[in-house]
Amino acid sequence: MVKGCFFCIEDQVMEADLILLDLLGLDVILGMNWLAMNHVSVDYYNKEVTFRRLGLPEMVFHGKVGRPLPRLISTIIAKKLLNKSYQGYLAHVRDTQVSGVKLEDVSVVGDFLDVFPDELPRMLPEKEVDFSIELVPGTAPISLPPYHMTPAKSREVKAQLQNLVNKGFISPSVLPWGAPVLFVKKKDGSLRHDCELVDKIVNDVLSKLPKDQLTIHDFEKDLIGDGVKDIEPLLCIDSEEDVRLIGIWGMGGIGKTTLATTVFDIHKSSFDAGCFLKNIREETERHGKEYLRKKLLFDLLNDKSILMKAAPSVMSTFIQKWLGHKKVIVVLDDLDEILSLKYFLEGHREFAAGSRIIVTTRDVQLLRPVTDKIYGVEGLDDHEALELFPLIVLESSLHSKSKKEWESALDKQKIDPDKEILRVLKISYDRLGEGTQNMFLDIACFIIDEVEREEVEDMFSFNDHYNVTIEISALIDKSLVRETLRWGTGRMLSMHDLLREMGWVIVCAENKEAGNRSRLWIAKDICHATEQSKG
Repeated sequence: MVKGCFFCIEDQVMEADLILLDLLGLDVILGMNWLAMNHVSVDYYNKEVTFRRLGLPEMVFHGKVGRPLPRLISTIIAKKLLNKSYQGYLAHVRDTQVSGVKLEDVSVVGDFLDVFPDELPRMLPEKEVDFSIELVPGTAPISLPPYHMTPAKSREVKAQLQNLVNKGFISPSVLPWGAPVLFVKKKDGSLRHDCELVDKIVNDVLSKLPKDQLTIHDFEKDLIGDGVKDIEPLLCIDSEEDVRLIGIWGMGGIGKTTLATTVFDIHKSSFDAGCFLKNIREETERHGKEYLRKKLLFDLLNDKSILMKAAPSVMSTFIQKWLGHKKVIVVLDDLDEILSLKYFLEGHREFAAGSRIIVTTRDVQLLRPVTDKIYGVEGLDDHEALELFPLIVLESSLHSKSKKEWESALDKQKIDPDKEILRVLKISYDRLGEGTQNMFLDIACFIIDEVEREEVEDMFSFNDHYNVTIEISALIDKSLVRETLRWGTGRMLSMHDLLREMGWVIVCAENKEAGNRSRLWIAKDICHATEQSKG
């Protein structure tokens, strides 16, 4: 560093501490600290630097103003301006000393003869041919096969297209730049793009393909088959004239989510995109509404940038632009307030025609102002309710067992359904190892609602009687604990209320005195055991 260096600006002597740098084309570089110390302000637009040093007159240094660069616009902006009837000019430069060039000789103009006048002045001069290749009579220059086709394949495709044209199935339409586009006649005589016909054919074929072999899950859907049949006419899936919002209303646990899930699974392949926001009320408490709106927009638009910033409003211009061209199906499960509906789907009427939105809630008043139709879910009767859940557990417990063992288990269930439910559920418990049984009882007594698997494993990691990770996996395999992969949260564990009740019954049967039982989870029992110095 060289301290106390002097230099002149506009005949004014300045002082600064400088560092020698091996740079060409620059004399002095002044840093921000020096500019601040000398009270310097910079007008970048006018290229003016003003010095207001204490005790000295104000000095203004003017930089050299060069010729401004021409203003350029992108092709996208140019296209938008032309669509708005702005006038545009296409300039072509040529040598003024050359004349007699034809319009077709201009490479760009030659591709768009229909938009240019018959005569254009100042054409490009003719280029001299440096060399040429003479072809054998009857041959043609080598050309690249279109779409990476072999010549033989290209001829085959052209023959097939010509055959369709001859039969009247399609009509060729050639654009000015030579790209062929095929259009198909509708019933009313108008034309539509052939891609639309292909999409329709694919959807029709998929809808007629045979379903997979029935499983226990198909049996579960059969129990709500009446509900699916009732809601189908309300959805009007085949109609693409408008956007429809359907409400599904009923008490908690009556099957609203199951019905909405079934309808969503049946029809989601018929839409461009879909999103199922499950259990919104609880998920909002855990993660907030913005998290759920990001998931909604990500599922519908498949744009990862949405996850990296604040969730845009559904009414924003960007979102409306894309959703206005996508036929989507959306399910909002367990909404509890009208503000949530507006937050997630305000402006849903601007979605592409044919879109469908399903909302499930316990409050019918929430649905009436906004929905097109409301479907009230009727609960399963006692026979159906007793039939469904025990069979799911039995299927896991008696998997690979003989027909006689299945018939015996089903016959016993019919004798006393109320007691038999717990007895059937206990079949799976009795077949567990000791460590797995302890893990089951711990979850039944101490875990309520849905909890992250990692949290459960940490909670019981101190137990030396079993390996938590292994035993949880065993319970999942036996359908005694359910594991669900939640978007953004990871693997979640939950237990059915009937299974939890069975666990309580097993623990309570250990001893009449609560203090002598292996587990205490009821506040009254814990207080009593503490007062008696038991447990």
